[in-house]
Amino acid sequence: MDVRPARAAHWDAGETLADRFRAHAGDSQHLYGYAMRGMADDWESGGPIRMASRGYETAPRGALVQLRLLAGEFRLVLTGQAPELIRFYPCLGGTDPASEAWPVMREVIATHIEDVHAALAVAPQTNEVGRSAALLAGLFDLVAASGVRRIRLLELGASAGLNLLLDQYAFRGHSWHFGPSDSKVQFADAIRGPVHPESFEIVARAGCDLNPVDATTADGRLLLTSFVWPFNLDRHKRLAAAMEIATSWPVRVDKAPASE
Repeated sequence: MDVRPARAAHWDAGETLADRFRAHAGDSQHLYGYAMRGMADDWESGGPIRMASRGYETAPRGALVQLRLLAGEFRLVLTGQAPELIRFYPCLGGTDPASEAWPVMREVIATHIEDVHAALAVAPQTNEVGRSAALLAGLFDLVAASGVRRIRLLELGASAGLNLLLDQYAFRGHSWHFGPSDSKVQFADAIRGPVHPESFEIVARAGCDLNPVDATTADGRLLLTSFVWPFNLDRHKRLAAAMEIATSWPVRVDKAPASE
């Protein structure tokens, strides 16, 4: 997705990238809160963030330039190019204070400016499988209302298609369960309110996305992992387990817009 100035239909001329970074960070005391405030200061002072984000100064707000920058840096950590940052990333076992991370992150960006700049061309994709709980609740209601128990599941904006595999995940409530009990992806009490489970079979599944991700490849797994904030340990655990399931249950996600 090209988000450079020619496509910047929703850019406020009085708003800088630094303003967006600060607004997103707020007063958050987590790793990315400190990082985005540091990025804002660095952008205003003409530091490496200014250079890394060149050409995207008028990108639309929805491009989330700050998340693209942070994911690009995270990929450097995950691929072993920035080992000095591991100690700040809880998902990698890091326990050092988040408040001390920004100066180290800044040095990594300064060393890898072109890599971080290239990361701005990659739109955020997390493919959060927790959303499959809402899909399951809807399918229960659909089956109950229609009596149809053979489902063809089609998803628009499917990313890697991990939510298409919801019948391979285990869901449990107070008096009900769905899916294989030994699944690597487990959801306990993920649906609030009364649940009336229905049995059904997914007989076909497919999706489309403008930029589909293949979760069965190392590059696909790296991309999805890099967009999950490093201190959201439960989400990292769910994603890793879902990607492992996807290696045994590959799904087709076509590169196509929803209109097609």
